[in-house]
Amino acid sequence: MDECYRQFWEATGNSVLLFLICAVCAHRQRENISGWQDIPVLQLPNGEHLHTTKQHPLLTLIHGLLLATEGCFDRDDETVASVCQQCLQSLQGSINKPLKYSLANDLWVGMVPEELGCLTIPEQFLITCKFPWIYVIKLFPRNQHSNPTTMQHDLCGNVTTFDLNMDKMVDMVDKL
Repeated sequence: MDECYRQFWEATGNSVLLFLICAVCAHRQRENISGWQDIPVLQLPNGEHLHTTKQHPLLTLIHGLLLATEGCFDRDDETVASVCQQCLQSLQGSINKPLKYSLANDLWVGMVPEELGCLTIPEQFLITCKFPWIYVIKLFPRNQHSNPTTMQHDLCGNVTTFDLNMDKMVDMVDKL
């Protein structure tokens, strides 16, 4: 029984479920995915591709490079960046342009305001300028004893929405 418990703990413990943020692309991935490296910012290969020409009051440059501050930390009086495998391979390659998914490739959007970060899916749809073509939404309570205050989070079952021609939908309903 102890062995079973130990295996369960190793498979679901905090160390396995810990997430890191890549300093280059700001992608959030599990730490146990291979390829993560902590590299001093001044030693990043081809670091010149992480410079930006944008100017913004909230833009924070780290040693002149546009990096996600959540992916950087201080160690032994130097700033170190956590870099995912995909970004590290791109940095080590022979490139003459910004990395595809780097923040310096015009992908920096700034901090999400708290008021927008807590919106539900219907509220997001109400304020968005572009709608997704397909969206899957969870609908049903996971169990019969679900708390109504957690209904936004404790749902299961799928509803898939598609971009529809609303004029044809109205015509179809009128014919019924």
